[in-house]
Amino acid sequence: MKDHLFSSPCAAATMVMGIGGNARNIWKTPNGQLLDQLLQDSDTTSHNDLRIRTQILRKHEELLTEGKLLTKTQLEQYFLTFRDRFSLEKLKAIQGEQLLELLHDHGNRDSLVYWLEFKNDAEFPSPQFGGIGGGSAMKFGGFRRKETGIWQGPNDKNKPQDISTQEAVKIAERHRDQLVLGAKLLSELPEEGTDDDYFQFQSQMDELLPDIVGTGWAHKYFSLLFPERIDDFHSSLWQTYFLLKLQQMPPEGEGRYLVAGRFVNGAQQTGLPMNHFTAALNALFGPRHHYWRIGIDDAAQNGNSWAIMRDESCVGLTWKVSRGPIMGGSRQSLS
Repeated sequence: MKDHLFSSPCAAATMVMGIGGNARNIWKTPNGQLLDQLLQDSDTTSHNDLRIRTQILRKHEELLTEGKLLTKTQLEQYFLTFRDRFSLEKLKAIQGEQLLELLHDHGNRDSLVYWLEFKNDAEFPSPQFGGIGGGSAMKFGGFRRKETGIWQGPNDKNKPQDISTQEAVKIAERHRDQLVLGAKLLSELPEEGTDDDYFQFQSQMDELLPDIVGTGWAHKYFSLLFPERIDDFHSSLWQTYFLLKLQQMPPEGEGRYLVAGRFVNGAQQTGLPMNHFTAALNALFGPRHHYWRIGIDDAAQNGNSWAIMRDESCVGLTWKVSRGPIMGGSRQSLS
């Protein structure tokens, strides 16, 4: 009556065919390759990928069952709503103060910045598409002070200073032109882009979009226009965190767009919309956290505890007391 996810090929075969034992010679890929051969041909990384993919799909099923995900129909409707209001065509069609207020007036609930950061209602639940909250309003490159109504722009140290309306308009026009150019570059990306493709894309964005390439709000804007080309993690820290959780070393370099291909590939492999894939990662791995590495060197004694840790499968800790560094009295076994 419906699809079911099983923890092993044997469990699935038992349910479908009423048999147990080794089911690797029963299941086949669409092209006829036996599961047994497929697994034999896979290296350790592939096994890890399969395990993590299974965990993601299970978590996705849980979220669906609990009603914590937008349906595909809802996703498409919200994307259409956003694009209809802030399409490239509309941005290109307006000029001057009208463009400035549409892009950067936080006090205007119909502005782009309001929709990207604060909008959260039946018309458009912005938090469902990744958050960009926190920090100063200068993260948008320009804003109108609520207290005075005067526009603010960055000084030489990227601190806010009063600017004229015409200066603010010029900022908005640069941002608009760079959004249009960035969208063009995104549309030219291959559907199954490699790390090299996204490296080149990041390089182009760095060169051609200097004012907005490093901003979370522009990344979110692009992700709403092209959810199949980039992820909706709008922070490099979060992107790196989840790549490590997926047991992938991030590609060398910096930039919010550099790693997007990894998430696109992950969504494609699981068959999930990007929004569902990233939501499953969030639910599966939880909020960002730090790791602590236990140092094995004891410079004061010109030695280390690695031999004990290796030979006895334990964690050895050292600390200083009045008599000098000593090995801790307790040992925690490693499973």
